[in-house]
Parts: sequence; C-alpha cells; structure tokens
Amino acid sequence: MTKVKFSQKARWFLTGAVAVVVTIPLTLRAVDTIPLTFNEGDLLSANVLNILLGRVNDVQNGFTSEEALLGIWSCTTYALDTGSGGCSGGSSTPKGLLTQRTQNITFSQTGNVFSWSSTFAPGTCESDVSKTSANFELLGGTKIASIGAVYKSINNINKVSPTKFVWDINGGISGGGTTAYVVCTMNNQPPDPVNNLKATASGTTTNLTWVDQSADETGFKIQRRLMSAETFGNVTTVATNVISYSDVGLTAGTYVYRVLATNANGDSISSSEVSVVVQ
Repeated sequence: MTKVKFSQKARWFLTGAVAVVVTIPLTLRAVDTIPLTFNEGDLLSANVLNILLGRVNDVQNGFTSEEALLGIWSCTTYALDTGSGGCSGGSSTPKGLLTQRTQNITFSQTGNVFSWSSTFAPGTCESDVSKTSANFELLGGTKIASIGAVYKSINNINKVSPTKFVWDINGGISGGGTTAYVVCTMNNQPPDPVNNLKATASGTTTNLTWVDQSADETGFKIQRRLMSAETFGNVTTVATNVISYSDVGLTAGTYVYRVLATNANGDSISSSEVSVVVQ
C-alpha cells in the first residue's frame, strides 16, 4: 500500500506504508466527473488513487476496441444546418441556434463484423434507411470509420468517460452538409456511487452509514479488509435504499471498509474507503 499526502502546492509525497485512510466523497455517476476536494494533510490509500488515475487513463486512451462500444446508447444530435439533411421541421426540437434530436443507437457485433443502427442518420434527422446503419471500425481509439449502403465516412469520436462519447460529424453521415455533434450516453448503466461513507466502532461491532445517490440500485455491497491485507472481501449485500449496516462479531484489529451500489448492469465505482479500529 502507498501513502499519498497532499500539500497546498498539490505535490504528492509517496512513502512505504499507509497510516490512515481518508474519506473521499465520490459524487455523481461515473459517467462524466468525479469531483473531489483534498485538504492539506489528507492521506489516500493506493486503491482510491488507482481508481482516480485509472479513470483518467481510460479517457485518455480512448476506445481501445470496437467491443467497448457494444450496447445501446442514447444519442442526441446537435445540428446547425436546418435545411435539407439537417435537423429541421417537426422532427427536431429548436434549441437556440441549434436543433436537436435524441434517439437510441445500437452498436452490435456479428462474428467479426461490427455495426451500428439507428432510426435517423446520426448527424441529421433523416430516416432514409440507407443511411441509418453501417459497419464500422475504430481507428486509433479516436476515429470511427463507417461504411453503409450508399456512403463512407471517417469521423472523430471523442471519449468523455467510460459511458459517454462525442461523435463529431462534419458533412453529416447523410452527406447533406450538416455540421453536427452527436453526444452519446450508454443506456443501462451501473448505479451512482455511494457518498460520505462513515464508520464507527462500538465494542466488536462496526457501524457504517452512507448517502445513497442512486435511484436505480438493487442493493449495496459491503466490503471489508484488514488494514494489513491487500484485497477486499464481500461481507454482505443489503437491499435497495438501505443507508446503514452493522458488522458484528469482529476480532480486534484495524479494518477498512467500502460500499458499492449495484444493479443488473454492474457495480458502481467504489465509495471512499474508511478505516476503523476494533479493540
């Protein structure tokens, strides 16, 4: 384990052992941001630091394979062109200088072939069936090449988070002259993370409390390890909307806890970690 100390000049000091694990509030869904506030003298576990740096690296690396796009994404086209080929008329919603249209786009795989399909051509609001599906390949994690029945295109694809990207379409998939951004967010996501996890010891019992930030969890996984251990083990999973748990019958020692919201789509990112001493 590694101890990280934050100074006012934002330098990080690394030493060989962890003395304290600080509560780090992880707010919002893992989709876009993880706003954190570090105070002078705060200590972080290597596990929390690895989560934060891992998410930074994930975005910097872009999409490393076509498989990373598989699934259904809710995609909103923002277009400047309100003429032919654009998001015009009754098919879109005016938004200042822009018009917009939201639809689901499905990225799928058949054998070694990857494809996307939609109701309207991405970058436009057209429903021409020859322009609403295509085979695709990723180029260097930052560009998407699409080959459809009547067109070919290579456009930028910018990863915002593991579950959000921007498809920068110039000229429009339809070739109608649209300048558009398509902002896509993955459907069926894991829930928002737990916030403000706290732990107190009473005899051989640890009492945990947390803030439930999600509206779609099916439960919360309680995980625990000894301070000297490297990995967490599952203690139990409590029901939806539960915001406390008592871990009873512990032997003396220093324990570290974390809580993960979970649903059918997977686990949230980890809560902060908290340590507690049981006498």
